[in-house]
Amino acid sequence: MTKKITSVAMFACVALLCSYIEMMIPNPFAMQGIKLGLANSVVLFSIYYFSFREAYMISVVRVVLVSLLFGSFFGLAFSLAGCTISMIAMYLAYRSKLFSIVGNSIIGAVFHNIGQLLVAMILLESISVIYYFVGLLISGVISGCLIGLLCQKVVKQIKRQ
Repeated sequence: MTKKITSVAMFACVALLCSYIEMMIPNPFAMQGIKLGLANSVVLFSIYYFSFREAYMISVVRVVLVSLLFGSFFGLAFSLAGCTISMIAMYLAYRSKLFSIVGNSIIGAVFHNIGQLLVAMILLESISVIYYFVGLLISGVISGCLIGLLCQKVVKQIKRQ
């Protein structure tokens, strides 16, 4: 049990570090909210390495710590909604056995963006932010694919050992 708690804490720290590194990279896109999602690689890997509960815990701890250290309440609301909806979608995709790690990553990225758009609609009391959806969908597919490929290589390496 102690080993599992330590491992989950270590994964949460790595995810936090990935979030911090990603914050240092300037956003070259005109659209706010588009990023690679390096911390999602840690969360995606944890779905395959731990149980859903532990993976969700890693994701929530990362989101809360990033918001407390570098963000705001609104950032917390956006990130928490995105992480919760994406974790549910990835868990269902993982359990269905219909998707590869890459497919699961794309699903997570797209649903993360959907969760954030839903929070934006609620906070702004308007559906006008829906115009962001196409851009976020495209970026979610691309970043999800890249993170999924990275995670797939890591999982293959670990299985070899």
